[in-house]
Amino acid sequence: SIIGILFVITIDPELCRKLKILYADISEVGTCGKDEAEILFTTHTIFRIDNIEALPEADRLYEMQITLVGDQDNDFSKHT
Repeated sequence: SIIGILFVITIDPELCRKLKILYADISEVGTCGKDEAEILFTTHTIFRIDNIEALPEADRLYEMQITLVGDQDNDFSKHT
């Protein structure tokens, strides 16, 4: 009953600077292979889920497209 999720993350560097959201590319020191990117985010970083779909070429593997947003995001504000 295990599934895999591939995260496709959209980040606006200008928004991160404005809201002081920190992240770091740790691909060189992380545990993933050389063909994969590894990004470390600070705790409480907020993402909006844009889309989730099953990948047809793999069983039980999904792609989740998410966007980094601040806590000023309209959708986030409605739910808090």
